[in-house]
Amino acid sequence: PAGTRRCHPPAPLLRMGANQPQRTDPRVTRHNPDDPIRILHLSDLHFRADRAWDADPVLRDLARFIAAEVRQGLVPDLVAITGDLAFSGKADEYRRDPGQPDDRPHCTAWDWLTDELWPALAPDPARPLPRERLLLVPGNHDADRRQVDLIARMAQQGLLAAADQDQIATVLADPNQGAVLFKRHAAYLAFYGAWLGTPQALPWWQRSIEIHGQRLHLAGLDSAWMACDDQDYGRLLLSHYQINQTVDVRAAAGADWRIALLHHPWDHLAPFDGSAARQTIHLHRDLVLRGHRHETEAFRVLSPDPARACLELAAGCVYDGSRYPNAFQWIELSADPPVGAAPGRDAPKRVRVHLRAWVQGAWQTDRNQPGCPDGHAEFDLDRPAAAPGKRPPPPADPRKYLEDLATDTGSIDIRGLVTGRPEAHRFPIAELYIELQATGTGAAAADQTGEARTHPRATLLREALVNPRLVIVGDPGCGKTTFLRWVAHCLAADRLGRDPGAAARRLGLDPGEAGPRLPLLIPIADWLDYIERTKAQKTGPTLPNGAAWLPAYLGARAGDANQALGTDDFRRLLDDGQALILLDGLDEAPDRLQRERAVRRIERLAQAWPRCPLVVTSRPAAYQDKAVLAGFTHTPSRPWTPPPSTASSPAGAAHSSPSARTGPPPTTGNWPPRSPPAGRSANSPATPSC
Repeated sequence: PAGTRRCHPPAPLLRMGANQPQRTDPRVTRHNPDDPIRILHLSDLHFRADRAWDADPVLRDLARFIAAEVRQGLVPDLVAITGDLAFSGKADEYRRDPGQPDDRPHCTAWDWLTDELWPALAPDPARPLPRERLLLVPGNHDADRRQVDLIARMAQQGLLAAADQDQIATVLADPNQGAVLFKRHAAYLAFYGAWLGTPQALPWWQRSIEIHGQRLHLAGLDSAWMACDDQDYGRLLLSHYQINQTVDVRAAAGADWRIALLHHPWDHLAPFDGSAARQTIHLHRDLVLRGHRHETEAFRVLSPDPARACLELAAGCVYDGSRYPNAFQWIELSADPPVGAAPGRDAPKRVRVHLRAWVQGAWQTDRNQPGCPDGHAEFDLDRPAAAPGKRPPPPADPRKYLEDLATDTGSIDIRGLVTGRPEAHRFPIAELYIELQATGTGAAAADQTGEARTHPRATLLREALVNPRLVIVGDPGCGKTTFLRWVAHCLAADRLGRDPGAAARRLGLDPGEAGPRLPLLIPIADWLDYIERTKAQKTGPTLPNGAAWLPAYLGARAGDANQALGTDDFRRLLDDGQALILLDGLDEAPDRLQRERAVRRIERLAQAWPRCPLVVTSRPAAYQDKAVLAGFTHTPSRPWTPPPSTASSPAGAAHSSPSARTGPPPTTGNWPPRSPPAGRSANSPATPSC
């Protein structure tokens, strides 16, 4: 009954040091030695009192569902929770204070694990799963923001500004300096220490364990020791120091399976830290389990160097609301020796992932993931990345694509002209285009120094293109679409040699390694429509919100236009960092849910191709709440407004000469307008299509 939940004391435990291997425990339920090693992978449970009325039914049913699957043979050897066990890192979210009776009808993390989940994990109650089989790492919701004081914030800003791994190691290795940063994890560490029966001084750990005759080396990483607010994207750290204490260690040598757990995706880490961390972890781990993304994901990392092959699995979110498609995973690890050979460490490694989801008020097998009609996916970790000596395909020739793009973006449709003739009115964009302005102080993600990237004055919108991740927010008719068309047109003309240097002269864009960037102009509504139609046909990329949908769409569009480019061609151009991605009209997604999915897909694009700049446009009303892009600079735009001397000309009717645009802009931020084109009344409204 509510208010009478018991907090059972920890059972007797096997004490183990950080570097000591754990041998087979006689209390563990015996399995068939041919069984795979099985991991129950959970993440993002978000225990909190004020949402217990909605969360408790989901979590109670989860324990019942898991118990039923255990009875059917899915018996776990390990339970991995990859972050966000609590919602705000407070002690009463993890465990009730025995000295403070609490009659509120809510379940803490300790209550649920002790009374509901753990009894469900073993078919024989006399042989429960030992508590040290819980593998736990912290997420940003396991950080108590109240403990991040001014000293901690100043220390974080200094570490990010210096971008020096030696300085980070000095701070983390010093107990006094480290304590300033680790205070946010105090309640989390107290909980995990009480659960294990061993005090936890640090929020990261490593250990070895033997299961079914195979040795596993496990590394628990803390990607949230810098988490402090809603602007954490791109400002978190793992650090070489932490990785060298957990991942790249002597204890991992000779392990049959090497597994790492962390909460955040790589793109949430500061660039100077994330890239090196990813490479090191992929080199020294077979499997990476993580959370944070509230959707199930799998990434198979194939490298020309087989030693760097790795599988990443994101569990999804156990609880983000009872009406949300919550998720979890069963992971099975198998190492089968060749026929007639004895088991050994050279046996091929395979991973099988069983997908589960909370749909319409019940937990069930998730058969809705593309490519997984039976609710599971399989991965062969020993599959080679490519045949030795195989030559890469010749580089794609985008000339036909660029010629078509230059033609499509070479003119502007003008409405409202009074001519007495029914034909459409199109004018060359090079003669008609007017510089747009970025106005006010744009809301922006913080940079590595903690300072916001903003535009404190009215500037030319093209100046905002220095931001590699940019959102242009503007009212209907302000010229957002026309601006993207102008950018695409200048880049296409430059790459084709029709207007050499146009990207630098007209847009202020420096060329990439292979010359001017390839513009990829994409109407978001058309992209989303392609995704939905392809998914309805049960084809296309496996992940519903993965980055692969962009080259798939571009390849299909180019194929229809006979442009001699395919999906693989666009992927190579993106991989080489040659493209500028221009996504137009986030507000034109059919509904709020589609818009939020589009945001997730765009964030995946930014993560998959970090060397390709990305620009998105949207109306203000659509760019809010969950439809806001993390890590992007947000720039408000406004249409051209004539100075007093040309006030008689209607807004949008004026245009600037090509020669005027080659020089520096006037201090007003607008190019001097010329007279209206022949055939148009000076008082007739004319609006570039937006």
